[in-house]
Amino acid sequence: MVIVAKQEAVAIIYEEIATRENVDMESCQEFGREKLEKRNETVRKKRTTDIKDEASEQISSVVNQAYEKYGDEIYMMLVQTACHEAPLNIDLYNRVRDYAAAKLPGKYAYVSHIASNKIGDQIVGFGSALQYFAYWVPTFCATDGIEKLQGVLQKSFSSGADYTSQNVEADLALGIDKAVVITQLGEPIFSERLGLVEEEHYCRTGRVSDEYLVLYYFEDKLMARNSYKVEFEDVNRGGDCKEFIREGSYELPQVIRALNSSRTE
Repeated sequence: MVIVAKQEAVAIIYEEIATRENVDMESCQEFGREKLEKRNETVRKKRTTDIKDEASEQISSVVNQAYEKYGDEIYMMLVQTACHEAPLNIDLYNRVRDYAAAKLPGKYAYVSHIASNKIGDQIVGFGSALQYFAYWVPTFCATDGIEKLQGVLQKSFSSGADYTSQNVEADLALGIDKAVVITQLGEPIFSERLGLVEEEHYCRTGRVSDEYLVLYYFEDKLMARNSYKVEFEDVNRGGDCKEFIREGSYELPQVIRALNSSRTE
């Protein structure tokens, strides 16, 4: 197995940050390639033990736990480094790596070095991307620029297992029973009564934007459906899609407005 997390980290974060800030992607990619090629002349890829799927899942789990516990601290540490406010905090860097390795159950101790290397390389890669970004967008080091990317580290490198990911593309026929929908899609992430109808939301967390499917029931029959998205700039922070219900491009369908209006006439 060849670990290339450092390069992947740069690619993931740089693309995400550049997209959010409308930075010229072609220039960013060229700048990133030059930096990576220069580094690759002196840094060899790390080779590690071959691992099975269940061990790989354990590694992803402990890495995710490390970001949940230390994500904000890591982010601020790397921001300070990128903005030339402080040197890299090696103690924190090692503490996070050790935490991930120590979280593995005993039977998976043989891959502790892989968990440690993975999160270490991701942190370094993320820090490199922040340095590139600070170079291209000097305003990033202002307070609002720093706060805008809070949470991006966890969201980009976590396993995704803890984020809501429901089917938001289902082609549901109007008039079908609510029970049939739940059989197909499962329980909604949010449900509320709106006058004569019941509104239920399903969502899928994304790296840059979250997608939603909203279903409207009248007497337990599907009366209307709608879709909307919540972009990062709509809420100015990352997180699970369930945190941003009715944000972004959400609108109540006209047919539902009309139905509820008729109730009071």
